[in-house]
Amino acid sequence: QERVNDRLQALKAAYPDDMFVVKKKVEVERESFTMVEIESGSFMMGADSNDAAAQSVELPRHKVNIQQGFWMSSTPITQALYEVVMRKNPSVQKHPHKPVENLSWFDAIEFCNMLSQQQEIAPAYRTVKDKVYWDKESGGYRLPTEAEWEYAARAGKETVFAGSDDPKEVAWYYDNSRGS
Repeated sequence: QERVNDRLQALKAAYPDDMFVVKKKVEVERESFTMVEIESGSFMMGADSNDAAAQSVELPRHKVNIQQGFWMSSTPITQALYEVVMRKNPSVQKHPHKPVENLSWFDAIEFCNMLSQQQEIAPAYRTVKDKVYWDKESGGYRLPTEAEWEYAARAGKETVFAGSDDPKEVAWYYDNSRGS
């Protein structure tokens, strides 16, 4: 692992303008998913003040520093993976390869903890009554913070939406789904 890290650092130094994607495959029983490494950095979070569609909670736009890199799943969690970990599938539109849906935030926290335990990693969250505490030192699976999610979704770009200024290119919503 140390040799791999040294080689990656050498490549980054030799090609500073190139993007390198570091992935790791995580296997859970008969299912697997891929995580990508998101390196530390900074970005402008929130909406531009000229964006007529911006909500007040997205303003003002401000600089955020992501102090420590993190790992993030490269795709939404599938129903099949959720079912292997949780032994249930709450989704309404059932299909093993579709994203799991019909979850609460607490369900997602529980999934992260169960996945961590199955991988023999200390869980990231501790729940006491209705309060959830994040153990930042645990190394367990967790949800990204709002800033981490936006940083990863923007991928170094300054677009209105994650990946494009045109929602038709990156989002599924009523106008482009024909109401389905």
